[in-house]
Amino acid sequence: MTMPMDQESYMEFRDLCRLLRLILVSEPGEELLTRLLAIEALEPEDDIDRGLGMICKEVRENRDRLSLYQEERAVEFAGLFLGPQHPAAVPFASFYLSETKQLMSEITIQVRKYYLDAGMAAKELHRVPDDHIALELEFMAWLADEAARNLKKGDAEMAAKAGTRLEIFQREHLVKWAPLFADRLSAGAQSDFYRGAALALKGVVAMCGTV
Repeated sequence: MTMPMDQESYMEFRDLCRLLRLILVSEPGEELLTRLLAIEALEPEDDIDRGLGMICKEVRENRDRLSLYQEERAVEFAGLFLGPQHPAAVPFASFYLSETKQLMSEITIQVRKYYLDAGMAAKELHRVPDDHIALELEFMAWLADEAARNLKKGDAEMAAKAGTRLEIFQREHLVKWAPLFADRLSAGAQSDFYRGAALALKGVVAMCGTV
């Protein structure tokens, strides 16, 4: 399947990937929680809507104790992604795709090649392994933005190239490990904040070829 050449669809997908990146890259800060509070509740049509709905509903329910809620999620984030020894949801593709489950494997190098071939320099490059779920979401957001910007300029050929790169990355890489990560995240989560993130991420993977 190919990505339909629709500027609005690319922009919506870009914003979704950016939001999920913020949720999965570090514990939620005040700015992110305020942003989530501003999202209007919608009738859920798919896993993305349901997942984001779970996140926003829980944040709204805790608006009167937001500082404490933020601290609780910070503790949960550490247990899910950082350890100290056995994180519930390791956020690196190498853990799921390499035979040894070692980080910084040949999988990491393959992911870096996707970035370099597309011309993206990730913000956290060389500080966080390239195959962290947050960097992969950043990459997809970057490609979707490239497609949208080129469509706005009237350059359908360059937009198609970015869209094709996005589709290939989803189909050849993300779909092979992100659902496994999402399952571990959902199973280890104590809150709907991270259970919702897991469900929304699965929805992103299911969009492969349909953006």
